[in-house]
Amino acid sequence: MVYFVEVKYRASSTFGDGFAYITAKKQQQMQFAAEFWLKTHNYNGACQLAAASVDGATNKVEFIDDL
Repeated sequence: MVYFVEVKYRASSTFGDGFAYITAKKQQQMQFAAEFWLKTHNYNGACQLAAASVDGATNKVEFIDDL
């Protein structure tokens, strides 16, 4: 399984966690990049878009493995 992961770091969650900054446009960009990589590397296996949010104030890390 190949994961394409967007990681968002926020010093604090005052304005929302990192996931709040993964917009529909960002997901489209991730999908485009993933498809380009898959084609360029002739990879036909399983793949998935994922995201991680890191809160610098608490060192909390959250992961979504299926965008």
